[in-house]
Amino acid sequence: MAVHPKDKRFKKLIGRKVILPIVNKEIEIIGDEMVDMNFGTGVVKITPAHDPADFETGKRHGLRLDYKVIDKNGFMTEEAGIFAGQDVLTARENIVELLKSKGNLVKVEPYTHKVGYCSRGGCRVESIVSTQWFVKSSELAKKVITGYKKGEFEIVPERFEKTFEDWIYNLRDWCVSRQLWWGHQIPAYYDVKTQELLTVSLDEEAVFAKYGKENVYRDADVLDTWFSSALWPFSVLDWTPENPWELFKKFYPAQVLETGYDILFFWVIRMLLMGYEYTGQTPFKTIYLHGLILTEDGKKMSKSVGNVIDPLDVIEQYSTDALRLTCSIGNTPGNNLSFSLRDVENNSVFLNKIWNVVRFVHANIGEVTDDYSLLRAKMENNWTSFLPHEQWILSRLKSTIDNVTNGMERFNFSDAWQDLVAFTRDEFADFFIEEYKLTKTTTENGRDVLAFTLLSLLKLWHPYIPFATEELYGIVTNGNKEDSKKEWSSNEDWEAKRGVQDKVYDERASEIWVWNSSFRDSSSLMDSEWASLSIVRNKKIEADTLVLFEAIRTIRNIRATKGVKPGELVDMAILAPKKSLDILKENEIIFLGLAKIKEMIITKNKLDDPSIAYAVTGDIELFITIPVNEANTEEEKKRLKEQIENRKEYLRAQDLKLLNADFVRNAPEKIVRIEQDKRAQAADQLKKLEEKFNSLI
Repeated sequence: MAVHPKDKRFKKLIGRKVILPIVNKEIEIIGDEMVDMNFGTGVVKITPAHDPADFETGKRHGLRLDYKVIDKNGFMTEEAGIFAGQDVLTARENIVELLKSKGNLVKVEPYTHKVGYCSRGGCRVESIVSTQWFVKSSELAKKVITGYKKGEFEIVPERFEKTFEDWIYNLRDWCVSRQLWWGHQIPAYYDVKTQELLTVSLDEEAVFAKYGKENVYRDADVLDTWFSSALWPFSVLDWTPENPWELFKKFYPAQVLETGYDILFFWVIRMLLMGYEYTGQTPFKTIYLHGLILTEDGKKMSKSVGNVIDPLDVIEQYSTDALRLTCSIGNTPGNNLSFSLRDVENNSVFLNKIWNVVRFVHANIGEVTDDYSLLRAKMENNWTSFLPHEQWILSRLKSTIDNVTNGMERFNFSDAWQDLVAFTRDEFADFFIEEYKLTKTTTENGRDVLAFTLLSLLKLWHPYIPFATEELYGIVTNGNKEDSKKEWSSNEDWEAKRGVQDKVYDERASEIWVWNSSFRDSSSLMDSEWASLSIVRNKKIEADTLVLFEAIRTIRNIRATKGVKPGELVDMAILAPKKSLDILKENEIIFLGLAKIKEMIITKNKLDDPSIAYAVTGDIELFITIPVNEANTEEEKKRLKEQIENRKEYLRAQDLKLLNADFVRNAPEKIVRIEQDKRAQAADQLKKLEEKFNSLI
């Protein structure tokens, strides 16, 4: 029995003995700080042979460690006296009856306790001391700790360094023997008669020659699977202590290990232990720990619970790339991801958009026969002489390449994806391709800019959606001329030829096109160089183009709100300062074409005609002539009122930020000034919107 040595109730009893009434045997009372004085009676039983914590306590106090009352089959041993041979549950009931009959039982009450159960058989797990093989991990850890302190490997994200340190600095002996049928059998040999360990050897024939085959038997246990897995980084490279071989010299240590944070201890630390012990080096330079994929409601997936989603079913319905993309984005490094089929469906739809974008580009510019590096050199050497919108897309592409590359190198795949999808959808597809349509007869470099941007996008998207981008790259570059058919075929042909493994379309979409070709071994995107562009971004053109696009978006929103047909042209007047007017005039063809405007009329006065829809973006006031009636006038007032409320809400948020003394004091002066300018512009917009609203009352 154990009590806390500082427990005033019992410390005087330490060293004395009590009688265990079950078997009428004396047992000693010991004092140990592991006892919680405030839990239960403050007195706990110690059974070193049946509890890991009690085993450690027994070692500290020199208790007998092999006093087993339960055998490996779940029956009571001879040490259990009159209960020997009974199963555990029967013995428990009989012990209670015995205590009752002796008058030793005080009371019986329900008690909630943490009890281990087998996940497969559903039965209770009883701990039993046994003879096993151990690795003295604390000794092996010394080399790992030295390498860690020297920075020979890093852990991403950094917050897991604390978890790693908690483990590596407190390693206990590692039990590596398992009583299983499958695994690496332990090469230990025993005397048949005495069961004495004779030797540990990898040369079984030498053991038989020395002791006689009939006189020895091999240990039936196998190594812990994590022990075997820990050898993987160098064992797969033909490594031997005598000769590491060329594969080991070339590929060891690995650059990156990618695995789940839940096996940082079980696998990663064990690989580090073995790697440093046998090779003297870390097995990998970077350890990237990803999160777990959970159910949509944030629970861990489990086959026994029945909430597992079969990835093959998801691939069958949506495609490999849609599933891969869903699992790669939506969270930060090391965090768990709640998996939703809605996200897979949305990503599948977005893949269709990419597919159709490439289809359009291919239809307009044909196959890109120039090498990527040659196109890049042309962009880098001549881009400042291109049309403004061509300079803009290259400047934005430069920003996107840098952001995605940095995100990849920092393992921040989700942030990199956000930049990539914004550029692909909002800038390349929605604006630049439309601009190319309007200027392709007058531009000298538009085709090359479009081709280079498209190839760069396919490279940037490749880590996320490898099947689709590989196929599309082959289409655009005509990677295998013998197998390529110069036609876009329906999804039925694609399904028959390619199967579901790299399906990239949504079966429910109304108009989907794919390329019908076999896999190309040559001109592989996977083997090509990463996207790059060595230019200095033109932030002035980016800012000017943003003014243009905001005006176009605003007009498009008004047209949609008013129910104007997509192809119908409308009249429009603009009231704006010279700087903004110059931007619109310089891009007049694009502005009129994308906004579907008949003519851009410059006015110096506000127009108060009730048939005119009003909007303000930045310092530009837009007056769009749309046939209206009394009902539409009320609709216009409602629309303006919503914009007024939005501006007021934005101003309230800006005021809170700018009135925050900590923000003003700690933020860079440039940032504070930008926020002040935003507030001033929003206040000016609010004033103009209110004036227009009041004119309609």
